[in-house]
Amino acid sequence: MHRRSNAEQAFAVANVIFFLFFCAITIYPFINALAYSFSSADGVRRNIITFLPHGLTLENYGVIFRRADILHASFISLARTVVGTLYAIVITTLAAYALLDRRLPFRRPILIFLILPMYVYAGLIPYFVLIHDLKLMNNFLVYVLPHGFWAFNMILIRTYMESIPTSLVESAKIDGARELTIMGRIIVPLSLPIIAVICLFLAVWQWNSWFDATLFMNRPELQPLAILLRRILLSLPRRVRGVLLALVESFGVEHEEGWLIDLSLTHEDLASMVGVSRQFVNGALNHIKQAGLIELGKRRIVVTRLEDLREMSLLAPQGGPPAERESTRRSLGDPREE
Repeated sequence: MHRRSNAEQAFAVANVIFFLFFCAITIYPFINALAYSFSSADGVRRNIITFLPHGLTLENYGVIFRRADILHASFISLARTVVGTLYAIVITTLAAYALLDRRLPFRRPILIFLILPMYVYAGLIPYFVLIHDLKLMNNFLVYVLPHGFWAFNMILIRTYMESIPTSLVESAKIDGARELTIMGRIIVPLSLPIIAVICLFLAVWQWNSWFDATLFMNRPELQPLAILLRRILLSLPRRVRGVLLALVESFGVEHEEGWLIDLSLTHEDLASMVGVSRQFVNGALNHIKQAGLIELGKRRIVVTRLEDLREMSLLAPQGGPPAERESTRRSLGDPREE
């Protein structure tokens, strides 16, 4: 029996340690997200969650399941993922098997025709016109039909099928098997690993896709979860603007640079007022700063264009700035009531 040298043993130990570390940094984001989902709002605002939840609660899931729009959007995303993945994998597998046969007439021109769009893209406007002419605007099938064939996935499946011994196919033909029988009973079962990988690629893409819904879907009842989450995230700057207005009205002091809010507020304080995590508040404040409405100091916020801030905040959806101003005054106390 071969006895491993000290160098080989050291390499094996280092290899195990490296891959354990790689697995840990891969799994940690999922554990962290799961811990956040079971944590209370106070723990999320304070940004102290790592592996374990802080203030264990199921209220976060209760909020989601009480919102009909989130449940409906999740159903649309699930439906497009299942239907789109099945449709695309069937079309791609059939094309890969057909192009596997070297006796197929015009095989090379067909391959060039299918692969050419991978390198040459006509542009967004012709694509939009095509979808419009096919009557797929505001239609659920716009999530399925345009994405039925991917040349790259077809090449992967076809390359894998070429590794299957041709003797199996030839023996099946001698026994009288037809093409569909050969494909269904020999080629596809032996190609299940690559088919599973392609299904995973397609499912992840369908679930995360939002651009096609932005372009072609104006019906809210058919918009996927990604669009709803994007709409929620885009509303956060308006909520922060509403809180800033409340602070100006309650504690603002007129200054030569504008309205000064000097409360030694941290971003955690603003996050607590808005009801989101500190990272969202950082992004929202930078967004408002880029618009030229505020100046951020280390211990103060200067509102340089109060009227513009007020006008933009009036565009917030229901439950926006008025409600936020009232809740902010209740949490901090309004000095005008003293």
